[in-house]
Amino acid sequence: MSSQLELFEGASEKKLTGRERRVDYRYEACWPIRCLFGGTTWDATVVDASAGGLGIDCNLPLSTGTIITAELPGIGTYKCRVAWKYETRCGLQFMPSSDDMPDGALNALAASISSI
Repeated sequence: MSSQLELFEGASEKKLTGRERRVDYRYEACWPIRCLFGGTTWDATVVDASAGGLGIDCNLPLSTGTIITAELPGIGTYKCRVAWKYETRCGLQFMPSSDDMPDGALNALAASISSI
C-alpha cells in the first residue's frame, strides 16, 4: 500500500495538460487582434482571454518563446510571448515586466477581461 508521501511525490512526475497548468480563468472571446513582429503584421482573432494571456486563432509563423506586440483595437497594445502553438491556434502570454506594460495597465486589462 502506498503512503501519502509516495502519492505526493509521484504527483510531481505526472505531466500536466494545458487545462491543469492554467492559473487564470479563461473567458470566451471573438475579438480582432493584430500581431506585430520584425516589421510584419498578422491579423487574427482572440478566441479566449485571461488575466495571463490570450488564445488566438492564427497560424503565426513564429517559434514559441518569440516576443511580439499585440494590438487589441480599442483596448491597448501589449508585449506578449508566444507560449504555445497547435495547428492554427496559439497562446500569447502577457509580459508584465515589459517597459511597455506597467503593472497598472496589466491590472486594468485583467479587470476588463474578468468583467466580461
